[in-house]
Amino acid sequence: PNTNLAHKLGLGPAVHEYAREHSLLVVQYLEGTVMNKRNLRQPHNLTAAAKLLRMLHAGGGFRGRFVIHGSIQRLQQQATRAGQKLTLGARNQAKLVDCLKLTSNRGVPYVRCHVDPMPQNFVRQGNKMKLIDWEYSAMGDALFDLAFVSAVGRFDAVTDQAFLRAYDAPRTLKFEREFRAMRALVYYREALWALNQLGRSALAFNYRAYSRKNLQWFHKAI
Repeated sequence: PNTNLAHKLGLGPAVHEYAREHSLLVVQYLEGTVMNKRNLRQPHNLTAAAKLLRMLHAGGGFRGRFVIHGSIQRLQQQATRAGQKLTLGARNQAKLVDCLKLTSNRGVPYVRCHVDPMPQNFVRQGNKMKLIDWEYSAMGDALFDLAFVSAVGRFDAVTDQAFLRAYDAPRTLKFEREFRAMRALVYYREALWALNQLGRSALAFNYRAYSRKNLQWFHKAI
């Protein structure tokens, strides 16, 4: 349903087939330029991505609910059961709690969110940008999508400003602090997610190194 609605809004590919018994989703192939960390930061692509997210976050209708605090808690519990743990130290643990507090009581309505807006999920088609891979989409805090794009895209302060300006985000100290806190949480969640892939995923990917790198970025972000 979420992928269908995203298509109706002009934000994603059409659904051709869904075989529930096989958990198989067949969607339209999008012809265009796939983004990466480098070309997403180009001004015209950055603006197009921001405008796409603005349209996405303009309302509701998605199934499911995503709350980063609950997601982090579940990933922590799964990692503990598997004998894995992220070591933060008392000072950074306290800062993690601060970040969670800053982003937990924002008082904003939940809206349609992609939840996994990796640079590679943005596809440029002429003057328009579209997103693929809506499997994780749900109703949530729009701030997560924005912080995720910034964090995973490795935006610097100047790029962040341009991105948030194109999105028409609030220009307040409160929003700036919440955005930076959420950006740090994105790194922490990515580190936890990668830790949980150890011994599970069959992909030839160095999840331990990815977890370690995101933990380093978390430490710098806080």
